[in-house]
Amino acid sequence: MKMNSIRGITLIELMIVVAVISILSAIAYPSYREYVQRSRITEATSNLADMRIRQERFFQDNRTYASAGTTCGATLPANDSFTYSCNAPDANSYTVTATGGAKMPGFTFNINQDNRRQTTASPGRQAPLDCGSNQRGIVLSLPTRKQVMGFTIIELMITILIAGILASIALPSFSEFIKRGQVRTAAESVQNALQLARGEAVRRNERITFTLGSGAGQTSWVVKDSAGSEIQKSRTSGEGTSIVTAVRAPTTATSATFNGYGRIADNPDASATLEQVLVSASGTSLTLRVEVNKTGGQVRLCDPAVTAVGDPRRCLL
Repeated sequence: MKMNSIRGITLIELMIVVAVISILSAIAYPSYREYVQRSRITEATSNLADMRIRQERFFQDNRTYASAGTTCGATLPANDSFTYSCNAPDANSYTVTATGGAKMPGFTFNINQDNRRQTTASPGRQAPLDCGSNQRGIVLSLPTRKQVMGFTIIELMITILIAGILASIALPSFSEFIKRGQVRTAAESVQNALQLARGEAVRRNERITFTLGSGAGQTSWVVKDSAGSEIQKSRTSGEGTSIVTAVRAPTTATSATFNGYGRIADNPDASATLEQVLVSASGTSLTLRVEVNKTGGQVRLCDPAVTAVGDPRRCLL
């Protein structure tokens, strides 16, 4: 029985979702908190205005604002964000005060018999704000933001999250870019070495041999004269291309010898002539091939994935 394949989400996708939610939360939470504060302040000022109306009714019935001592005659409102108190020093005056509780610390508003409304305490405000008796409402005073020269923890978190998102998106592409660059570097190194051997053969009018590393996947090479006594150029395996491997064709061939005309000649050890070097690396789809024309000795770099006729990147062998 064939099981249906179930595709979930990758770790990178999960990280991106969490990061986006965190950023949105960091941006939305301060605005939501300020909105809640304003709604609670509005409730407090409404209760103060209602308390004043009830005090005036009590005065009309009793010709005094106080019921016993300095206690106001009207019943104080109840609220979970503010606590209310009323002080009547004499029969003709009173002051109702709303003091912020645990949910609204630092806020204090009051109102008196003349309808004078005042914000006596508010986080971030230096002096009480007197709205006067001709004002219709108490100013909704919220904390003023102090000038900060540095940055907040929320800004730092947002910066880290954005950097994490960009890194998680860019890292796979950057890793692929590095691997493709190493494949191209190794392939061009082999191509340049073969062209060097061919050019030296024509310049010296003698046989010059290019030899690729004999180990499996080796990209090291050396260029010698026909006697093998003079090294023209050499490169160690893994030099700048540690993850790259090379596959030879024929598989037993490691050398290609050029004569004074720049054409392929027999190798000094009578081994098979190297015709192709396929360069690749794990983790990338790019594969390049270095071809040596056995007839004319031309050396070219091509891409086996290109099959369109007329495309200069197409391999010919």
